[in-house]
Amino acid sequence: MISIIGGGIGGLTLALALAFEKLGVEYNLYERAETLTEVGAGIWIPPNALQVLQWIDQDLFDQIKEGGNVIDRIVLGDSKLKPISDTDQGFIKNIFGFSTIAIHRGKLQSILYEFANKEKIKLGKSSKYMTKNGLCLYLFDLKHLTMC
Repeated sequence: MISIIGGGIGGLTLALALAFEKLGVEYNLYERAETLTEVGAGIWIPPNALQVLQWIDQDLFDQIKEGGNVIDRIVLGDSKLKPISDTDQGFIKNIFGFSTIAIHRGKLQSILYEFANKEKIKLGKSSKYMTKNGLCLYLFDLKHLTMC
């Protein structure tokens, strides 16, 4: 049994992608928050990460694509907004079939959560101590302390 600590983008993607769900690896995901809410700012998802999300589930990938904005051109500027780099992302699209997607972190987390197995997600659980030699994970909420 694998314990995933944190129900953010990384934890939810790990549960879905590192294919614990897809490959049948047993896990539980523990998140300190009582509910998952859409917080944060924007994030870019590059094509290599999008490939993983597409591999996990085509519908998941499609919802992320619909929930975000495709970036066809990236212009980086200096402090006076003078361009120092200007890249058309067409060549990336030709290689991967799509280019980078910009999406709000909260929206991405919400989509990932929608595809997650809710029975394996334990909300309102904080981790306190972890020890490698005993392979123990101590979890607590407002009422209980779970120890191995």
